[in-house]
Amino acid sequence: MNKAFLNSGATVLGEGGAQSPPPRARRPVTPLRRVWRHVDHWIMLLHRWIGIIVCLLAVVWSLSGIALIYIVEPKVMDAEYRASLNPIDWSQVQTDPSAALKTAGLKGFPQRMRLEMSGGRPVYFFTDWNGDQPAVFADTGQKITDVDQTRALAIARGYTHSDRPTYIRRLGSDNWVFEAKYDKLRPFHLVALHDDVDRRIYVSARTGAVPMDTSAHDRFWIWFARIPHLIDLPVQRSAAGPWRAFFLWSTGLAAVVGMSGLVLGVVRLSLVKRYAEGRVSPFRGWMLWHHILGLIGGITLFTWAGTAWIYMHPGHWLEASTQSNAAMQRYGGHRGADLPLTAAQLATIAPPGAIFTGFTWLAGQPLAYFGFKDEHVATFDGRTGAPASLSNARLTEAAKLIVPSAPVLKTEMRTTPDRYWHSFKGDVRKLPMFRVEFGDPAETWLHLDPATGELMQTKTRSDRSYFLFFNELHKFDFYSVHGVAHDLLVWALMLLATGISATGVVIGWKHLWRPKPTRRKRVVA
Repeated sequence: MNKAFLNSGATVLGEGGAQSPPPRARRPVTPLRRVWRHVDHWIMLLHRWIGIIVCLLAVVWSLSGIALIYIVEPKVMDAEYRASLNPIDWSQVQTDPSAALKTAGLKGFPQRMRLEMSGGRPVYFFTDWNGDQPAVFADTGQKITDVDQTRALAIARGYTHSDRPTYIRRLGSDNWVFEAKYDKLRPFHLVALHDDVDRRIYVSARTGAVPMDTSAHDRFWIWFARIPHLIDLPVQRSAAGPWRAFFLWSTGLAAVVGMSGLVLGVVRLSLVKRYAEGRVSPFRGWMLWHHILGLIGGITLFTWAGTAWIYMHPGHWLEASTQSNAAMQRYGGHRGADLPLTAAQLATIAPPGAIFTGFTWLAGQPLAYFGFKDEHVATFDGRTGAPASLSNARLTEAAKLIVPSAPVLKTEMRTTPDRYWHSFKGDVRKLPMFRVEFGDPAETWLHLDPATGELMQTKTRSDRSYFLFFNELHKFDFYSVHGVAHDLLVWALMLLATGISATGVVIGWKHLWRPKPTRRKRVVA
């Protein structure tokens, strides 16, 4: 039967002489369809080969993302810090704040200055603008330059109100204190406290400060959460460039795999013109599972990979905003290394039970504030010792010194959390909070502590965009979704992402290790 006969529309007889319908004419291949075939082919190759590379990483990221629910950022929490402090023994405080500033070798008033008990002795702790963190004994006026094992154990006993700490070892760095922000305090004495959570603290051998503590819970979950999820190891310190490049490329490629998979999955889904046996997918076995799971959760996988890429700030895009030292010194309004109050005046005005005293300058006025275990703060004038209250108008005028050339659009005293200021998984946001919004090109918001005037956070338009991309879309840090609801949501989506990635791993393995077809040998007669 020739082609001319078929094209003539003649009736074709089937088995038993029954008429069979003429074969359906093929749809003409338009230039657009021809182009799409090439595009589809390359998308498939891209998805297959990049997927083989990143799917195993995606499995690790998804499972460790679930574990991250149960740990918080490693640091000394404010509640732990307050619980660790004893009330200041004012009979021991003999050194004036100005004398301590001079002994510490500071050229101007520091970024942070506090007086608290440490190992049974009062100590002034400082953080200078260049990152230096000196400390001075408030009883003798001597600068602390070396903390030995005996002193470290004394600090640990005061830290827990316990007499059971044991010394473990002296160290320079480990999985908890390898970051550069600890350089000014290292080396450390590692001390076990043997409390109800098996806490260990890191005591600076330079100053006696305690910048880190870990519980048994933290030390267990880090191996299933932060380390596999972020490769959070000391290697970051010696290979920060390669570490960042690895995450930029791996998360970027994972986002490409997620998007290409979505495109391929949607194109191959057929809800109207079904495949054989009425199926909506042309695949079977592992490919079918990968196709269906990808259609359900592919957008989630793509979003998580893409926002993880944004987390690495490619091209320094959406980096967190901080105020310059010059802006903060304008905010303080004083550059000298001095504070008028004396040690005797501090002992006179100090409310009973104060566990620390902070010192600052606000728009040219010195302030001393006393903190308590119940988290309330009492603020006093740094010249007269009289109680001081910071009005909204005063805070606004001080804030203008940070962003001097922009109009104030709005001020707000927040007593309840909102989208951009709420606590999440150990990241505690203090309330009340005073917000000042400026009309500068960066659309700056300043978040101030109304009790002390401390600048707690700067948020520009870029910061708020980053919050949307990373905190909300990656961590699901939604103000309206928290507690058990948040955890269940993360569990469900992470398990879905794990299913997509795990089936991708199996498919990739089968593709790489499938047996090569054997060629039949031709038999010569």
